Order: sequence, then structure tokens, then C-alpha cells
Amino acid sequence: MQSLIDEAYDQFVRIVAKGRKMNEDRVREIADGRVFSASQAKELGLIDGICNEEAFFDTIRTFKGMKDVAFDFMEPEENKSMYDLLQQFIQSKSSCGKAAEYQQLIELSKNGNKFAVMYLADIEK
Repeated sequence: MQSLIDEAYDQFVRIVAKGRKMNEDRVREIADGRVFSASQAKELGLIDGICNEEAFFDTIRTFKGMKDVAFDFMEPEENKSMYDLLQQFIQSKSSCGKAAEYQQLIELSKNGNKFAVMYLADIEK
């Protein structure tokens, strides 16, 4: 598992270094999981500038062949609670005969999306 994470991180570093024309060592110094504000990202050379949405689209339209481009906005789906996800799952599985078991999960999840998962395990000396 760690090797997959390392490989993905190395690929990320290479892409950022190439795209931002930065040394890979410099990218590794700043690519440590922190979240940067727009000002910090600009100062670090991770972004070119800071602007509002309208200015961004105006800038895009200045690129060759982009003058008449229309932008279509897609709203992200609303975050669903564990209860909503389980309810949706039960509705899709209701004909499977396991609906009662799934309904129990829904009842457990109604308490603020928190429920304890417990199990028994043999104790070895």
C-alpha cells in the first residue's frame, strides 16, 4: 500500500514540477499535505494569479479560439449523510430479501450518523 502512495506522490511531484517549471526538490518541500491560501499559493509559484470568477472567464476568452466559448456550470451533488446513503441502498436492494437487515443499519445511523461497530474476538494468552 505504501508503495502505491509513494508512486502517486512521485508522479504528482513530477507533474507539478514540470507544469510550474520548478525543481522537484522544491516541490517536495512544499507538497507535504498542507492547504495553502490563494495568496500563499501565488507566493510559492503554485498559481499564476488570483481573480474572481468573471475575471477568470474573461481571461480564458482571450486565448486563441476561445472568444465565443460558453461555460456550463455544474453544481456538485449535495453531501449525503450515512442515513441517506443507506436509505438509497435499501431502496435499490428491497427486492433482494435482505431489506430487513439493511433497515436495521438505517435505524442505527439515525443517531447523528454515528453508531458503534462492535465485534467479538478470541483472547489469546
